[in-house]
Amino acid sequence: MFRFLYGIFFVCLMVSPLSAVAEQVREVNWEDLAAPTPPEIQKELDALNELDLMDEIALEEADAKWEALQEKAYPVVEALDGETIRIPGFVVPVDLEADVVREFLLVPYLGACIHVPPPPPNQVIYVKSPQEYTVEELFDPVWVTGQIQVSTTNTDLAESGYILNADDIVRYVVD
Repeated sequence: MFRFLYGIFFVCLMVSPLSAVAEQVREVNWEDLAAPTPPEIQKELDALNELDLMDEIALEEADAKWEALQEKAYPVVEALDGETIRIPGFVVPVDLEADVVREFLLVPYLGACIHVPPPPPNQVIYVKSPQEYTVEELFDPVWVTGQIQVSTTNTDLAESGYILNADDIVRYVVD
């Protein structure tokens, strides 16, 4: 009887850490990746919207100010750094000729990064995977699970505010 109870206790100890790991995966949506724009930056953005874009000097000035404000205007959520998350999105291969990818951009909506302008950096995730993922169609909808890092990556298509080291990539299927 003692061996039986010891065996059950041992199994419970082994299963408990596994369930704790499964519970640590946080399902997030794209709004969770965007921190609020600081009020002083929002005032500067509003001022840019009021410029006369027909005035060539004002347009050049607006471009320079926009470039300086862009990173501050779309802040990332630092608290996500190091978390294991699960997020849906669309695959944008970094190499557009590839049908098998290990690295790609994950974006919140269909057509992002191909149509200009791309989403802001806090709405683009650079995904790295040790396994290959076969892209069946351009902009495959997928669920990606893995550890997220707050880190800027620049590609020819867009700048990302996050890197996701993928443990799992599965096709998003609508029921």
